[in-house]
Amino acid sequence: MDYHQILDASATLSPWPLLNCKKALAGMAGGRVLKVIIHPEDEDSNMAIETFCKQTGHEFIGHSNEQGFQVCYVKSRTSQG
Repeated sequence: MDYHQILDASATLSPWPLLNCKKALAGMAGGRVLKVIIHPEDEDSNMAIETFCKQTGHEFIGHSNEQGFQVCYVKSRTSQG
């Protein structure tokens, strides 16, 4: 998966990955993809980020497991306003 920015939130647990994702997306241009690395035992953050995207207009592209970590990809909405 191609991405423009990476957020390593693997050292934190929910709600910090979501809060840091929100902050990262706010600083990104529209249409850019953010890769978020989540702690392998954090079962809530993937769902929280997906719900956040649905509520705010960002596109939750998907999630996977990479090298033992949960990873999700989010495309920043075109208009930040």
